[in-house]
This record gives sequence, C-alpha cells and structure tokens, in this order.
Amino acid sequence: MISRAAFEAMLERLDMFDLANVRNAVEAEFARREEKDPDVNKLSAAEEEMVKRGSKIEAIKSVRNRLGLGLKEAKDFVERLTSEWKPGRY
Repeated sequence: MISRAAFEAMLERLDMFDLANVRNAVEAEFARREEKDPDVNKLSAAEEEMVKRGSKIEAIKSVRNRLGLGLKEAKDFVERLTSEWKPGRY
C-alpha cells in the first residue's frame, strides 16, 4: 500500500491527471523504493525481532519510517506479513 501523502505528492508531480499517468507514477515510485530497499516487501530483521518480543507497535513505527507508509498501511503490512506466524514458531 502507498500512503495518502505519497500518493498526493505523486499527483502533484503529474501534468495530466488521467489514470494511466497515475498508475505509471505509482509504479515508478514503488520501483524506486524497491531499488533503494530490495526488502520492501518483507520485515527487516529488527522489525521481526520487535514482533517476536511483543512490540508490534514498535515494528509498525519502524515500517512507517522505512517505507514511508501511513499508520493504517504500516499496520496492515505488519499484520499481513505476520498473520501466519504461530507462537514459538517464527
């Protein structure tokens, strides 16, 4: 997910507001992020450790800072990646 602020920033950079341009801008932003951080679709080792020790809020804050996501997007990201984890089986 992309944060609302990041999406609005991309819209401001566009000369035309058609959907093709918006889609291309969003894809370019994700490509830029992935190039900068190839693990953009995973939790970092530190974030995983935060979740394992019960500090999910810390992990969400870290994801927000690392990926530039909004609160809901970061929370959903962490929960999606940890939804299949079982206690004691990381």
